[in-house]
Amino acid sequence: MFSPVPSPSMSPEEMKQIVELGGGKFLGYTAENDYVWIMDLATGSSGVVLLHDLTPENVRRKVREIRIRFQAEWA
Repeated sequence: MFSPVPSPSMSPEEMKQIVELGGGKFLGYTAENDYVWIMDLATGSSGVVLLHDLTPENVRRKVREIRIRFQAEWA
């Protein structure tokens, strides 16, 4: 599912650090569409952030979206 090929602009370790700064867990990177897969640790649900949008703030935003979606589905 995930490509082991890192982006030429960022290593997997750098991606992981940014995701963790944003409060998520780094799951992997998909090279064919530049998706960085993240997980919300509170719910175990996952989502994606585009590599060129990968910042701690965007990860925080995505984690909030994941939690809202999870709560809506399980409320």
